[in-house]
Amino acid sequence: MSQSKPPGQKPRVQNSVPKKLEEQLLKAGSRVFLTQFPNPGRQGCPDGKLLKNLAWRRRFSEVREVVEHLTQCSPCSQEHRRYLRGYRTFKTTQRIAAVLLLTLGATWLWLRFFNVSEKPPEIIKKPPVVTPQPPPQPEPREIALDLRNRSYSRGEDVPPRNGTEKDSLRLPREQLRLKVYLALGSEAGKYDVQIRKRSDPVLKISGKAQVKGGVTTLEFQADLSSFVPGDYFLAVRPPESTVWRIYSVVVP
Repeated sequence: MSQSKPPGQKPRVQNSVPKKLEEQLLKAGSRVFLTQFPNPGRQGCPDGKLLKNLAWRRRFSEVREVVEHLTQCSPCSQEHRRYLRGYRTFKTTQRIAAVLLLTLGATWLWLRFFNVSEKPPEIIKKPPVVTPQPPPQPEPREIALDLRNRSYSRGEDVPPRNGTEKDSLRLPREQLRLKVYLALGSEAGKYDVQIRKRSDPVLKISGKAQVKGGVTTLEFQADLSSFVPGDYFLAVRPPESTVWRIYSVVVP
């Protein structure tokens, strides 16, 4: 005997499919609905969003119509089954993530508040480690070289000795800060510098030249402290040039 409803109460509309009905639908669909009702033109097929809402147990007003259509359209039944598999995978992933979070949270609480058997780490005071400091480096010695009236060779030729050794450029075996006055008419810019033993470079450096008052001055630093005393050559190459200017140098 059916129960009477209070007057004025509207009948309750069920907008989601019951789980038991859904299981029966899937069992029957796996045998019949998925293959026996081809619909190549997809006539009367609902929007894919409705099929996904049905698989993901979301409420919508057209649920009965969509379920009825699934019993008459194999393509929609197959699409609904794909959405259902995705929903089940999503729910499984959610459950695994929830279990992992609960496990990690419980482990952290146990370690933080209940693991009283763990002893605090012993603090061992050690004398501070004194790192030996390297000896202070001496300031580079400032040397000025005037090349304005010096003869030089071009390219890779070794320049001839001009007069006695006293007339040669002299560079001490130290760390040097060199200020070189280049030949008249030399341009400003970046110069490449080499100190050579015969034709082999033993030191390669570069410096920037500036023109002030008609004089081109090239400045750079060079460490000659490990040089063996003897005759050397100072090679200077102007900016954007392939030709070297080579001067005789003595390192006493």
